[in-house]
Amino acid sequence: MTGDAGQPFMVPEYCGSTPYAWRTDATLGTVLEAEQTNDFSALVLNLALAQLRNDGQTGLMRTPGSDVTVHRVRYQTQDRGQLEDATGLIAVPQVSAATTLPVLVFLHGTAGLGDPCAPSRNIRFNEANYQVAVVAGLLASFGYIVVAPDFLGLKSMGAPSTRLHSYLVGEPTAIASIDMVRAALAFVPTVEAQLTPGPIVIDGASQGGHAAAFMTRYLPHYAPELDVRGAVWGIPPTDLLGHMQIALTSYSDPTSNAVVFALSTDAWYQSSPNRLADMMVEPWATTLPPHAFANCDLDPLDGITALDQVFTPQLLAYGANPSGSALEPWSCYVRENSVATTSVPHVDTIPVLMVTGEADTLVSPVVERASLLTLCADGYQIAHLECAGARHTDAFLYSLDDQLDFLDARLAGMPMPSHTCQVQAASTCASAP
Repeated sequence: MTGDAGQPFMVPEYCGSTPYAWRTDATLGTVLEAEQTNDFSALVLNLALAQLRNDGQTGLMRTPGSDVTVHRVRYQTQDRGQLEDATGLIAVPQVSAATTLPVLVFLHGTAGLGDPCAPSRNIRFNEANYQVAVVAGLLASFGYIVVAPDFLGLKSMGAPSTRLHSYLVGEPTAIASIDMVRAALAFVPTVEAQLTPGPIVIDGASQGGHAAAFMTRYLPHYAPELDVRGAVWGIPPTDLLGHMQIALTSYSDPTSNAVVFALSTDAWYQSSPNRLADMMVEPWATTLPPHAFANCDLDPLDGITALDQVFTPQLLAYGANPSGSALEPWSCYVRENSVATTSVPHVDTIPVLMVTGEADTLVSPVVERASLLTLCADGYQIAHLECAGARHTDAFLYSLDDQLDFLDARLAGMPMPSHTCQVQAASTCASAP
């Protein structure tokens, strides 16, 4: 069965929330507002890359070759069947002759839960989250049209968002990202008349790696017309249950992520009769949502030293023994937003590179190695790369050349690596400083 715009029909899992149906409006993906924000010359981008190298953040070997113009856009998307607007950046290489370039969707890492944290809001050096604008400019200078969505709940233009950003919730992030690609395909020729958008590739880091995984999962159901050739899932939490068990059995780096996930899923699904009280003790259940909406504080648990100071006994029991707990709808939130257990049918054939970090204490490489094998058993084609000695963000930065080489190979129609669907031992990644 298909919708009236040709999308394969899929009934979402509501986790007890009010049922809804996706819209198929022709306006989805329309640019509502746009402004030029940056002109990056190739010289400036080379200097920015040199600074990153000098700081030891990356040894990226590619050389910026094009001047780039960055635009901030507000575009039409939807959320749970209701029209919503969202924002992001489109970085466009400047060309002097008729040219077709691939589209690279860059999906950012964790930024926060409210509009002040939107990456497209701050695009000047040394502003919060400004790195996304610089990364978009750099990637565009290598020969891509770069599309960088902010995600729902992180807006830089238009009316303020009315609820928290849906952090690690696969559906709204995937749909808003897909609609921004649609917007970019129509927008780019209006600002660079000789430039034609070509095939699409996807690259995401951390939260963006999770977003990349769900974007590929939703594509054939929501936008089968898009020609997507490959995806990088960078340091991605694809198995939320595995990471939640770490977060809920020891006070560790993933614990703050579990708090942010609880806030965002409660706000998006709105299906728990007790809301946050089932998951978090007071005063956190009351004070954290407004704090998160107004601040970009990614570690809000100041002064906390023990899990029971934050989480309810029933949530800690779930973390200790998920199979023996019936903590709904929380457990449904975790299932639906883990790639291997979501009810969204896996029908895409998009080849994937999964990047992990050997020393990552936020997204466990042990959990993700096991997840890779589970997903491959479900028909995914995933090549694995683990950066030796790399912590969380390092793993993404140390593998930038590997990522772009992988995506370029997919654009060229080359076969997947021979080690596809095999867990690889940690090795020195190509962009390690």
